[in-house]
Amino acid sequence: MEIFNELYGTYYRIVLEILTQRRGLTKREMAGIVRELGFDESGLHLLPQLTEQWHLLAERDGAYVSLLKRDWMPVQGVLEKRWLKTVLRDPRMGLFLTDEEIEELERELADYEVLFDADSIWYFDQFRDGDAYLEPDIGRVLM
Repeated sequence: MEIFNELYGTYYRIVLEILTQRRGLTKREMAGIVRELGFDESGLHLLPQLTEQWHLLAERDGAYVSLLKRDWMPVQGVLEKRWLKTVLRDPRMGLFLTDEEIEELERELADYEVLFDADSIWYFDQFRDGDAYLEPDIGRVLM
């Protein structure tokens, strides 16, 4: 079993894109979104499910309209939150997030344990002399 499945992550993004449209979409427009964001065969599976099975869309005047009453917000499970807390421990996160963003995420994840510690990871192809990730001005040097 894969913890974070790339295929289903893509499908979720496609469905979210379709469901968050403020106007109705034709099947052709939905197929365009699926082609743009998904795989070649994605439309074969997703479009019939969306239009006929899942009851997330209603057909009105030839267009499909989302039945969601509120904006949808993705829910993260405990495993994902623990993984995010673990990733925040990596000193390289400072290259991608500001200190304030890291602190905010740490506060939001305060009730969760890390999934594993850095000593649990074996790096088979890494330089031994290290990098200056913790230097305050390293972000400006890299840009």
